[in-house]
Amino acid sequence: MAGWGKEILDQIKAALPASLGQKAAAASTSVVLASDQGALTVTASGTVAISSVALPAAVIAGQKAIASHGTAEALGASTVLASGVRIKALAGNTGDIYVGGASVASDAGFVLDAGEEVFVEIDNLASVYIDSSVDAEGVSYIGG
Repeated sequence: MAGWGKEILDQIKAALPASLGQKAAAASTSVVLASDQGALTVTASGTVAISSVALPAAVIAGQKAIASHGTAEALGASTVLASGVRIKALAGNTGDIYVGGASVASDAGFVLDAGEEVFVEIDNLASVYIDSSVDAEGVSYIGG
């Protein structure tokens, strides 16, 4: 794991402007990841300390079936997510499930076979679409 921390530190240093990279090598610096997230502190020793993580206020879970394959459907109604959604193809599916944006199709997207899953880092459930290669097949999902 020690090499893993140094690798991340080296990647962050390479991405920072030279003036910040020099400061990071001397001590530590905070890098702001996004306006709605906490800071990531990286020290010269290669240690990474995450000061905060956005936690969901509630768990969202459900199932979604595609009535007619070839018709992309939103995974759910507009629901704000703090930490994304995990999508799992139902074990009984006989065809493929396709995950993506509004343009996902029954032959294009991130493919899930029966029982496979994917985590999508997204802020709204309605932004994720699914389609299937067979009528009446679907997914279960959980997020928050």
